[in-house]
Amino acid sequence: SYPRVDYRNLVRYELDGEKTPPLISNLVNISEGGLQLSMAKKIPVGTLLNMVINLVEKSQDVPVVAKVKWARPIPGYQGGYWVGVAFQEINPDHRETLREIVSRPKLKKRKS
Repeated sequence: SYPRVDYRNLVRYELDGEKTPPLISNLVNISEGGLQLSMAKKIPVGTLLNMVINLVEKSQDVPVVAKVKWARPIPGYQGGYWVGVAFQEINPDHRETLREIVSRPKLKKRKS
Protein backbone atom coordinates (compact mmCIF):
# COMPACT_ATOMS: atom_id res chain seq x y z
CA SER A 1 0.00 0.00 0.00
CA TYR A 2 1.29 3.43 -0.94
CA PRO A 3 1.29 6.53 1.29
CA ARG A 4 -1.70 8.77 0.58
CA VAL A 5 -2.21 12.49 0.90
CA ASP A 6 -5.38 14.56 0.95
CA TYR A 7 -5.73 16.15 -2.47
CA ARG A 8 -8.83 18.06 -3.51
CA ASN A 9 -9.42 18.50 -7.21
CA LEU A 10 -11.69 17.38 -10.02
CA VAL A 11 -11.10 14.32 -12.18
CA ARG A 12 -12.62 13.65 -15.59
CA TYR A 13 -13.46 10.03 -16.33
CA GLU A 14 -15.20 7.73 -18.77
CA LEU A 15 -16.33 4.16 -18.25
CA ASP A 16 -14.07 2.02 -20.43
CA GLY A 17 -15.76 1.07 -23.68
CA GLU A 18 -18.72 3.45 -23.29
CA LYS A 19 -19.20 6.25 -25.77
CA THR A 20 -20.58 8.87 -23.41
CA PRO A 21 -19.41 12.38 -22.57
CA PRO A 22 -16.76 12.48 -19.83
CA LEU A 23 -18.07 12.61 -16.27
CA ILE A 24 -16.60 14.61 -13.39
CA SER A 25 -15.71 13.34 -9.94
CA ASN A 26 -14.18 14.93 -6.85
CA LEU A 27 -10.71 13.72 -5.97
CA VAL A 28 -10.33 13.15 -2.20
CA ASN A 29 -6.84 11.74 -1.81
CA ILE A 30 -4.04 10.52 -4.01
CA SER A 31 -1.15 8.07 -3.91
CA GLU A 32 1.41 6.73 -6.33
CA GLY A 33 -0.83 3.70 -6.84
CA GLY A 34 -4.33 5.12 -6.99
CA LEU A 35 -7.01 7.58 -5.91
CA GLN A 36 -9.98 7.94 -3.62
CA LEU A 37 -12.90 9.72 -5.21
CA SER A 38 -16.27 11.06 -4.15
CA MET A 39 -18.90 10.03 -6.69
CA ALA A 40 -22.64 10.52 -7.11
CA LYS A 41 -23.20 6.88 -8.06
CA LYS A 42 -21.76 3.54 -7.13
CA ILE A 43 -19.52 2.05 -9.78
CA PRO A 44 -19.11 -1.74 -9.67
CA VAL A 45 -15.82 -3.15 -8.39
CA GLY A 46 -13.64 -4.22 -11.30
CA THR A 47 -14.88 -1.48 -13.65
CA LEU A 48 -12.13 0.15 -15.73
CA LEU A 49 -12.13 3.93 -15.91
CA ASN A 50 -10.27 6.12 -18.38
CA MET A 51 -9.34 9.14 -16.25
CA VAL A 52 -7.58 12.47 -16.53
CA ILE A 53 -6.15 13.89 -13.29
CA ASN A 54 -5.30 17.58 -13.23
CA LEU A 55 -2.14 18.18 -11.20
CA VAL A 56 -2.29 21.87 -10.40
CA GLU A 57 1.29 22.08 -9.11
CA LYS A 58 2.62 20.85 -12.42
CA SER A 59 -0.03 22.47 -14.68
CA GLN A 60 -0.37 19.00 -16.12
CA ASP A 61 -3.19 16.67 -17.08
CA VAL A 62 -2.29 13.06 -16.35
CA PRO A 63 -4.19 10.36 -18.27
CA VAL A 64 -4.52 7.00 -16.52
CA VAL A 65 -6.52 3.81 -16.73
CA ALA A 66 -7.73 2.79 -13.28
CA LYS A 67 -9.72 -0.12 -11.88
CA VAL A 68 -12.38 0.30 -9.20
CA LYS A 69 -11.21 -1.65 -6.12
CA TRP A 70 -13.96 -0.71 -3.66
CA ALA A 71 -17.02 1.53 -3.26
CA ARG A 72 -18.97 2.38 -0.12
CA PRO A 73 -21.66 4.88 0.83
CA ILE A 74 -20.54 8.21 2.29
CA PRO A 75 -22.01 8.33 5.82
CA GLY A 76 -24.72 10.98 6.14
CA TYR A 77 -24.74 11.78 2.43
CA GLN A 78 -27.63 10.23 0.53
CA GLY A 79 -26.57 8.92 -2.86
CA GLY A 80 -22.86 9.65 -2.48
CA TYR A 81 -20.07 7.07 -2.57
CA TRP A 82 -16.40 6.91 -1.68
CA VAL A 83 -14.70 4.99 -4.49
CA GLY A 84 -11.14 3.65 -4.45
CA VAL A 85 -9.32 3.03 -7.72
CA ALA A 86 -5.92 1.53 -8.50
CA PHE A 87 -3.90 2.58 -11.52
CA GLN A 88 -3.68 -0.09 -14.22
CA GLU A 89 -1.91 2.02 -16.84
CA ILE A 90 0.14 5.13 -16.10
CA ASN A 91 3.15 6.64 -17.81
CA PRO A 92 6.27 6.10 -15.63
CA ASP A 93 7.05 9.84 -15.74
CA HIS A 94 3.55 10.61 -14.44
CA ARG A 95 3.95 8.04 -11.67
CA GLU A 96 7.16 9.80 -10.67
CA THR A 97 5.29 13.13 -10.60
CA LEU A 98 2.70 11.58 -8.27
CA ARG A 99 5.50 10.23 -6.05
CA GLU A 100 6.91 13.77 -5.79
CA ILE A 101 3.51 15.22 -4.84
CA VAL A 102 2.83 12.54 -2.22
CA SER A 103 6.27 12.95 -0.64
CA ARG A 104 5.94 16.72 -0.18
CA PRO A 105 6.19 17.49 3.52
CA LYS A 106 3.48 20.18 3.51
CA LEU A 107 0.72 17.79 2.48
CA LYS A 108 -1.12 15.86 5.17
CA LYS A 109 -0.18 12.19 5.04
CA ARG A 110 -2.81 9.52 5.49
CA LYS A 111 -2.45 5.87 6.29
CA SER A 112 -4.35 4.00 3.69
